[in-house]
Amino acid sequence: MTGLDLNDPDVFLSRLELQAPGREFSLRIAARDDAGAKDQGGAQDRAADEREGDAVIRSVFEESGTSPAVRGFAYRALLAFTGPEDRPESGYMTLYASDQAIAFRHAISGIHGRLPQRRLRISLAPIAMRRVEPNDAAYPADLASDGSSEANAVILAHYGLEYGGEYRAQVISESYHLPPDEPGGEPTRREQRILRIADSPGESSLAERLRLPLEREWSY
Repeated sequence: MTGLDLNDPDVFLSRLELQAPGREFSLRIAARDDAGAKDQGGAQDRAADEREGDAVIRSVFEESGTSPAVRGFAYRALLAFTGPEDRPESGYMTLYASDQAIAFRHAISGIHGRLPQRRLRISLAPIAMRRVEPNDAAYPADLASDGSSEANAVILAHYGLEYGGEYRAQVISESYHLPPDEPGGEPTRREQRILRIADSPGESSLAERLRLPLEREWSY
């Protein structure tokens, strides 16, 4: 099965599940050159998405001297945590999140394929964090103009899955219900394989508390 190109999400996930049924396993993000080698249109979309992400993340971190390396990520997100100082994770706003499909490679079996983000649940600790006050140029415009009588400092956090990076992964199953076919009928239950992918624990307790919360937002 070495070298199989399985871009059907259901087939790819079923093959991955066979490698470690019910368990975590290591999975690598494909290198940038491999990620778009057979998909020119997708490669162009991915390049445009990366340029947008670069601009957003540089504008937040570069002047502060805390800029992470902003190139080389298959997935990136920038969030503003708006909760009080002792519980910043209690509220957040998504400022940017890339939405392109991500290509993976299983190092042991050679299986590789691409998954759209609706089939992923991504759990990451921040790569970089920055606390910004309302008078800072990087303060989110939507928060500055939301009509609140008093704006508060927020923590901006940058997340990413690196091209070629290795992560913890597990194929899980999620259930959902389709509406009844006719009035008075019963909803139909369906299940779908999903890939949950995570990095190592954060370097600080704050980093763990600010672990990317977007996977909790998904609904069918």
